[in-house]
Amino acid sequence: MSKPLLGMEDFIENLFSRSLMEPMGWRRPLLAELEDFELKFPRIDMVDRESELLIRAELPGVSKDELEITVADDFLTIAVNRETSEKESSEHFYRAEMSRGAMERIIPLPVDVVGDKAKAELKDGVLELVIPKATKVSRHKVSVR
Repeated sequence: MSKPLLGMEDFIENLFSRSLMEPMGWRRPLLAELEDFELKFPRIDMVDRESELLIRAELPGVSKDELEITVADDFLTIAVNRETSEKESSEHFYRAEMSRGAMERIIPLPVDVVGDKAKAELKDGVLELVIPKATKVSRHKVSVR
């Protein structure tokens, strides 16, 4: 009976044994652990302020005309549509790593917000979005006995 062919994931997973790597202080992540990793566009920072959320998003080379921001329910959507010129589509690329076309990221918001009062500014490739919270949440320190 022939042995089944290994898939690429199995090959990489079995390339080095875990027990061989761990004594050297290395921990090689399992491929299953890497499945949740995605390249996020745009990369963001979200800051929880007392009465508002501040969200910064990296959008290099994006103009405000290519950008659509939506706040609905408990989600923020940042969408970019970068058109490809006719000249670009007919050219021969040696490398095409820059993002083109439609991209979007949907970000769950940790608190209720007032979306229609949000303010956005795009400057030097960074979007800064301030969204007021629906209710002011005060923080209290809890002491442990």
